[in-house]
Amino acid sequence: MSKRRRGAHTTSPQAADPEVEKFWQQQVSRLGRKILFIDTGMILDAVGREPTESREFLDHQLVGDQLVTSTYVIAETIRRIMKSKGSDFVGPGGERRETLALYFLRSWLSEYKVEVICPPEIIFDRAKQECEKYSYLGCDLVDLLSYTIVRGMRQTRILAKDLHFWRLGLQCVPSGTSTAH
Repeated sequence: MSKRRRGAHTTSPQAADPEVEKFWQQQVSRLGRKILFIDTGMILDAVGREPTESREFLDHQLVGDQLVTSTYVIAETIRRIMKSKGSDFVGPGGERRETLALYFLRSWLSEYKVEVICPPEIIFDRAKQECEKYSYLGCDLVDLLSYTIVRGMRQTRILAKDLHFWRLGLQCVPSGTSTAH
């Protein structure tokens, strides 16, 4: 597949539904408008002990944005850490698998002041619709739930390494676009 955007639209994936709008208004009231959603790949890149572009961005370039993620991204991150080979992900103190997962939950999210959105069923249902709509891009359900949240919050940027998000019309930061799959 070419690296060009294929028919993805940058409009909000949510139609004008009062229940959906109420949810997004509650999130904006709680988090503000200047948010930056962080996805699984970027978290996994930043949680390790080796210096990375992701951690450099979080430590030195992120200014004024509230980091946000979802319960689904947290679950996916923990699953990938726990199911990994011991050498795949190593934390700053040498943590691996179970101890790295606990470090991520207990410390990392707090250190980076990451706020967590727990999407209700109506938002999950919207993400399932997006999954059908964009199945040709190879996105998984967690990616499309992340996309649904970013667009629902009326944002266009995401802290992610997946090219899927660029194909969906989002700006992937810190690099603008990514060639990672």
